[in-house]
Amino acid sequence: MIRPAIPADLDALIRLEARFSGDRLSRRAFRHHLASPLAHCLVAESASGPVGYVLLLRRARSPWWRLYSLVRDAGAPPGTGRCLALAGLAAARDAGARGVRLEVRADNAPAIRLYRALGFTLFATVDDYYEDGAPALRMALAFAD
Repeated sequence: MIRPAIPADLDALIRLEARFSGDRLSRRAFRHHLASPLAHCLVAESASGPVGYVLLLRRARSPWWRLYSLVRDAGAPPGTGRCLALAGLAAARDAGARGVRLEVRADNAPAIRLYRALGFTLFATVDDYYEDGAPALRMALAFAD
């Protein structure tokens, strides 16, 4: 089941984020995003609680949204990341976004495959983007009018 994140999900979101050694969202950042009208956070929930999330951000005057973070637990059912991505894209489209942009680690082959399969295309590479110096690929998906 995919649903909007609520403040009670904060501890679970922090646990999911702990899978990463760097470039993690802090508790404070999550609290801010959960309260912000410019953020859209969805969680994938199993019987044991949240097993993934997608966070999209938008600027007040921009027609483009940003897929800021997509995380799934290693034990989440297959397809959880894809379902979260699709739900986030649908939310952006339904809200009138022109499209969605994102950054992904250049060495994250599974995520790159997912984004390409969803129709994202590469438009830039940014060297030394991540905390550990890894480069990022900038990708975009424009919605058809």
